[in-house]
Amino acid sequence: MRYNQLHPLKSAREKRNLTQQMLADFTQMSKATVNRAERGEPISAENRRRICEFFGKSSEELGLVSNSSQLNNIDTAMLSDDGVEDDMNRRQVLQRLGLAGIATVLGTHELLSDEPWKRLSKALSRSVYVDDMTLQHLQAITKSYWYLRASVASQELLSGVLGHLSTVSEMLPTATGSTNRGRLYSIAGEVALIAGQMAFDMGDYAAARSYYKTAAETAAEAQDTLLHAVALARSSFTYTESGQLERALILVQRANDVARHTDNGLSRAWIKVIEAEVYANIHDARLAETALVAAEEMYSQRVASEDVYWTGFNASRLAGYKGICLVRLAKPDEGLVSLEQSLKLMETGALRRRPRILTDMAFAHVQRREIEEACRLASEALTTSRASGNTMVISRLDKLHHALKPWRASAAVRDFDEQLLLA
Repeated sequence: MRYNQLHPLKSAREKRNLTQQMLADFTQMSKATVNRAERGEPISAENRRRICEFFGKSSEELGLVSNSSQLNNIDTAMLSDDGVEDDMNRRQVLQRLGLAGIATVLGTHELLSDEPWKRLSKALSRSVYVDDMTLQHLQAITKSYWYLRASVASQELLSGVLGHLSTVSEMLPTATGSTNRGRLYSIAGEVALIAGQMAFDMGDYAAARSYYKTAAETAAEAQDTLLHAVALARSSFTYTESGQLERALILVQRANDVARHTDNGLSRAWIKVIEAEVYANIHDARLAETALVAAEEMYSQRVASEDVYWTGFNASRLAGYKGICLVRLAKPDEGLVSLEQSLKLMETGALRRRPRILTDMAFAHVQRREIEEACRLASEALTTSRASGNTMVISRLDKLHHALKPWRASAAVRDFDEQLLLA
């Protein structure tokens, strides 16, 4: 390749208006790896796979290999992001598991105390035998946090989840046996996923992304395809909520690609409606409606699919997603029909979901210029969200507040504004 010729990978990246850091984030690797690849330097087989999946092209098309002999040489080297062997890459995953996300939530002071570092150091210096019974207990503890999250505010649970994450992380470096090690990685990824959910509930999207990224990386290590797909889809939520829709779309499309390798129809349908919502947010009615139809078909054809990673996806949620998509596409009448259906089908005690549906209904009534009803629903959503500790709804209600500005002189809007100020 001539020096003045643009590298194929760089060309593909720039066509999507991505920086090197954005591509690194979306493919779960370092910016340094992307930089090396665009300079024509060798990268690991795993990183080549991620880049090729992301762009839907071959290694040759992206200039990652020049011929089959070069490919074989790189496969043998098994270089990681930092050019060292794969075992070191596993340690970096472990470090992110135990430290990176926790730093975002707890702050630097807590992490720099001696005790956690000493515990981790001791763990690295001894062998831990993880038998089936130990794994069963760890899995039971993990599942208990899913149950607790349904009724206890995330702020109150997060410290316990992080403690559990630390416990599992300490076992990872020296656990013996490939089967048990893989199961332990899967458990660790699920705990990171829960921590991400709780950070998301609290409105800390940066922390949530850190946990979701950890969950995705650990799932890949465990070859847990379903967990990998769910973590990517969850991560897309953080960008949707913060208005970074291009990033949200890239992540949810990647989640769809990964999910195709699973037979879990329930989770695949859930990921598809997430994609539909992103398209609705960018006002692409055709693609949003196409994704909704596909999701409904997947959901109707699901066969005994277990909700392994607690997406909570059911008929009520499907109707809810359809409703908010229609509202985003300026079809409030149709949207309200679906949102009301979602409420009717909603399971008893769904404290977190009810205020979100009420808020979406309020947006529909704003479009219909039914301001008093919009404010009534918004006030009810605000009251319910306080009871569940769901601060994410407050963010949505702030957006509703802006949508109500043309009617800010009305008594209903003034009353709602006062309530929102106290939230």
